[in-house]
Amino acid sequence: MLIEHADQVDSPLFLLDRDFSFAAHGNEIDLSFDGGELRGLPVALAGPHQWRNAAVAVRAAIALGLRDEDAIRRGLAATKWPGRLEAFPGSPAWLLDCAHNPAGAEALAAALPPHEPTVWLAAMMGDKDSRGVLEALAPRVSTIVCTSLDMKRALPAALLGERAAGFGRPVHVEGDTLRAMNLARELAGPSGRVLATGSIFLVGFVRGQLTGEQGP
Repeated sequence: MLIEHADQVDSPLFLLDRDFSFAAHGNEIDLSFDGGELRGLPVALAGPHQWRNAAVAVRAAIALGLRDEDAIRRGLAATKWPGRLEAFPGSPAWLLDCAHNPAGAEALAAALPPHEPTVWLAAMMGDKDSRGVLEALAPRVSTIVCTSLDMKRALPAALLGERAAGFGRPVHVEGDTLRAMNLARELAGPSGRVLATGSIFLVGFVRGQLTGEQGP
């Protein structure tokens, strides 16, 4: 449909793996496209899915006329996205991600370091595919703490806990978000890690607590 629409409106269309490609190594990518190549482009955002995003963003910038390689490199290196695989070192460490649907959860699961015990602080909205998110992430964590948010759309913590119980991980239910956050911290221990994900609003709350800023 996208290709057909581009043809109809006579718009240039550049498709990854057809019109341009990239190769990743570490935190850098090499971008190849018709008419050129850019090597060793820095990718500041964490997660392998961000390599693809960076490649698409750079190719779009080039299509729009940006040819200053130094500007492209500076822009990529300075890119920040709070709440997207955002790490907060500490005792325990915290990892925040705004994944709230199965596709986002699958990308997050692929980015998580393997074989590292992680306590998942989970909250979701009632109109989201909570089972799909659980299916993607539950195998990658050691324990799940289910909570809720003070919003009409929020999935009740008890219901989320019932759904999480079918995925073979210990499940704790705490409806109060702050108490749930403290419980997750306690379960992870000083040398552990807590993953807060499942809702953008949850990430906002947790991030506010960690930074001292006002959460939602």
